[in-house]
Amino acid sequence: MQKHATLYEEKTSSFGVRNVSVKITLACAICSSRNYTTDKNVSTQSTRLEVRKYCKTCGKHTLHRETK
Repeated sequence: MQKHATLYEEKTSSFGVRNVSVKITLACAICSSRNYTTDKNVSTQSTRLEVRKYCKTCGKHTLHRETK
């Protein structure tokens, strides 16, 4: 049976505990440029992620929000 790539990715730690992670994209709040990708644990973080990061399009540190 062949596994298909899904949005959810199960990772097993060294203790055998499974974490369900989702790959998310972070977009600049000012110019809407999608600059960063990261993982998010769905079971522990229910709200959307907001981080201040450097936007190379704007040329300064701006707020980046999680997009779908």
